[in-house]
Amino acid sequence: MLSSAENILASRLAVITLSAAFVLSQLWIIMTLGDTGKEVAKLQTVCLVHPGPTSTGIAAREILEEWTSEDIYNFQRHFLLDKFFHPVLYALFFTSALYHHLTHDDRSKDNPHRALCGRIGTIIIFCGALCDILENIQHSSINFDSGPFFASNDVLYGACVFASAKWVIMGTVAGWLSWRFFHDPSATSATKSIRTATKCRSNDDLGSCWKGPRPTDFLNTPCQQAGLLKVQEQDIPWTLSASGSRHDHERSYTVSPYAHYIGYALDEIQIHLSQRPKLSWLAGTFVNMVGFIIDTLHFDDSIYFNNLLLSTNLWPSIHWSHDLVNLVNHQLFSQARSSGNPNRAIVWRSIDALSQPLLTKTLQESSSCLLIPARVVNWTDLNGKDLVTSKVYEKKDFRRDVQLFREKVGWDIAQQQNVDNWHNSKYQVMTISAEELTLEDATTIVDLFRQLYITKYSKRNPQLTPSGLVRMAIEEFFRVDVLRIRKNGRIVGFCTWSVQDDVTNSSFVGYDIAGDKDKELYRLVMMMIHNNLVESGLSKCHMSGGANRFKRRRGAKSTIEYNAVFVDHLPWYQQSCWKMAKFIVDKIITVERAK
Repeated sequence: MLSSAENILASRLAVITLSAAFVLSQLWIIMTLGDTGKEVAKLQTVCLVHPGPTSTGIAAREILEEWTSEDIYNFQRHFLLDKFFHPVLYALFFTSALYHHLTHDDRSKDNPHRALCGRIGTIIIFCGALCDILENIQHSSINFDSGPFFASNDVLYGACVFASAKWVIMGTVAGWLSWRFFHDPSATSATKSIRTATKCRSNDDLGSCWKGPRPTDFLNTPCQQAGLLKVQEQDIPWTLSASGSRHDHERSYTVSPYAHYIGYALDEIQIHLSQRPKLSWLAGTFVNMVGFIIDTLHFDDSIYFNNLLLSTNLWPSIHWSHDLVNLVNHQLFSQARSSGNPNRAIVWRSIDALSQPLLTKTLQESSSCLLIPARVVNWTDLNGKDLVTSKVYEKKDFRRDVQLFREKVGWDIAQQQNVDNWHNSKYQVMTISAEELTLEDATTIVDLFRQLYITKYSKRNPQLTPSGLVRMAIEEFFRVDVLRIRKNGRIVGFCTWSVQDDVTNSSFVGYDIAGDKDKELYRLVMMMIHNNLVESGLSKCHMSGGANRFKRRRGAKSTIEYNAVFVDHLPWYQQSCWKMAKFIVDKIITVERAK
């Protein structure tokens, strides 16, 4: 059992307060020293290069003799905080971080010796701080008015030894804590146990009438609970976030704000800065530190509304008013409270002005709603009487892809008929009915999806399972269209197809990236979606995110998709996380930046 003092240090408030005080104190010292900081670092480590009191003393005095009056002033002034206050402050901060980790981390909280580990760690940390204080006492005793000798060899050597010991002790403590928080390999097994245990314990209230995706249809969408909320006779799914996102490096962004804004950012850094390792490391370290802070502040605690566990979540046609929004939020808050944690942000997924102009306007007018950009999405609208008169046909790239589809598939999209010699085409497009969709075909299809979205981009994309694909096809949530090689029947591309209130969407697409030597499969799969749109007689299609420039060059219109977040009922520190996220993301996710 931990003592009351240890429990106070283990609290999130203590960690936050002490970390803020430590950072402010450290910044003051750095600013006070200025360029003199480099000279102080040489003085603190001179004994490592020149061991022994005599050689250390000679080398240290050579360093000091080169100091200007400004260097001496900066050096003496920085002791106002650094002599006693700063070492005690960072010792308390690291001790607080250590106890917080031992108390809240799933890998440590079942350890029967955690109190002993914490006390041993505290002793080590304060030994490091004591070495710092002893070094500061020695260095502050240097008399800069006594001629060229300044201080004895023993004083200069002792100060350097204490400084080196401080760096070794505190560097080891900081490295160990960082490793445990961010890079501990045992987190992999812990992640799996968290995910599995959460799924086993999850309360799935979606019911047998729900035809859409379920948490069990994916590998990485653990939910504490999932259910349906009936709004104007429409069933809309909601999910409660599960714990453990920070340690789960494959947790999907569809069930976790942390995975969405921190985890996915880390994946993007790895992809776009792969050729610049130093910048990648710096950016990754910064994002990880921000992630640690906001995770400590319960940023991930949330209840998602209209969450189909997909990247794209179409909304049913509902006349949204301010009163209806407030009523829905009240019901969601009651659901969160019944789960044992009322301090959950309420997040409405997939809000954009093109698909839901009334809902978007209503949320924009709400003073309690934060519209935080989630991604850039694309919409296609065949607003003519037929394909030829549609504006998309004015796009040169679109016409090229239509022609490619004629040549490679043998199908005329505009006329909805086979072209001459269609049987000699390389590919064929066909719909696999639910009754004909075998688990073997489903496994092939899911592998194509993984090639495109999981392997190439991020493991935080929803990891669909073959059994999940089959179940949703049987439940008629979507139909499955495939692109086969005509000669041998091998599936090399696919798209799913669903309709929500006359708006179409392809939830999953994929193609054989490795075998696409001619770079034509993705273009053909996209034209499969357009073909379905023409065949259905509908005009609007949600083209999801990604490949934004490619889609715009083929007539799509890009817009920002938002998470609408309600935080007024949360403690101030949780509200501050979401407000900070909005401030940062507003500047990063824009249509102009979308490629």
